[in-house]
Amino acid sequence: MLAAQAQPRALLARNELIRAMMPAVLIPRVCHALSREGITPMLLKGALFQRTLYHSASERPLSDVDVLVPEGTFVRAVQALVRAGFIAFPNRQGMHEVELRTPDLPIPVDLHRSLFGAARYALTTRQLFLRSRLDTTLYGVPLHVPAALDQLAHLIGHCASEHGPVEPKHARDLALLVAREGLRAEACAEHLDRCGLGRAARYALPELATAESAELVAHCLAQLRPDSLGEHIAQQARMIIRRHGRSFWGSVAMGHALNSSLQGSVKAVALAALHRVRFSRRASPSAPILT
Repeated sequence: MLAAQAQPRALLARNELIRAMMPAVLIPRVCHALSREGITPMLLKGALFQRTLYHSASERPLSDVDVLVPEGTFVRAVQALVRAGFIAFPNRQGMHEVELRTPDLPIPVDLHRSLFGAARYALTTRQLFLRSRLDTTLYGVPLHVPAALDQLAHLIGHCASEHGPVEPKHARDLALLVAREGLRAEACAEHLDRCGLGRAARYALPELATAESAELVAHCLAQLRPDSLGEHIAQQARMIIRRHGRSFWGSVAMGHALNSSLQGSVKAVALAALHRVRFSRRASPSAPILT
C-alpha cells in the first residue's frame, strides 16, 4: 500500500525536476530564433530567478518560461518562433502575451509585449529595456536582465494581477531578491509609486512577507506615498480573495481595483472584457494562431 502511494509521488517529483530543467534547453532555442530577426529578449520571473537566486533549478518550480520583447518587434518575434517550430496560441488573459509551444518540450514560452494587461500600472516595456543589462552568462546566449527594482515591481504586479492567493514560491523569490540585491525600502517604495504599483504593493507585500523579508516589507509599506483609499482597497482585496479564491467575480474586480487610479481600473476592466469577448468568439478559442 505504502509502495503504491509512493510511486505517484516519485513520478510527480521526477516530472517536476524535468520541467525545472527545461529552460536550459528552451531559452537558447528561443534566443537563437529571435536573433535571426535582430531581437534580443528579456528574461522574466521563474527562469531568471532559477539562475540568479537559487542554487539549483530544482529549487524553483515553474510552469512556463516568460520572455519580453520590445513592443514594436512583437509580431515579428511570434512569426520567428513559429518558423522555428513553435505553435502559437492566443492568451485568454489579454493581448499582451502569446503562448508558444513546441511538441518536444513539456513547458510553453509566454512571449510578452508588456508585463501586464493594457492600462494596468505604469511600467512600460521601453522603460524596462532602458534600465536592463545585457547578459550572456546565465544561459549562454545574449539576454536582457531587468534591473533589480523592476524585478521587484514585476513580482508585485504579477501577484496583484493574478487576483488569487499568493504562491509560497513568490514569497521565497522576494526574500532571496531582497537579500541578493540589498534592496532598500526607500528605493523600493519610490520605484513602486513611480510605476503605478503603490496599491498593488499594499495588497501583495503583506502576503509575500517572510521572516527574511518582513523588515523591508514593513519599511517599504511605511515609505509608500500616503493613500488611505488604496490601503482600504488592498485590505478588502485580501479579504475577498482569501475567502472566495481566484475565479470569483469579486476577486477579479478587486484585482483590477489595485490599479493606480479609478480611471485606470475602469479602462483595464473594459479592455480585458473586450478581449475576453473576442477570444470567446473565435471559432475554436484553443486553436493555434495562424501567422
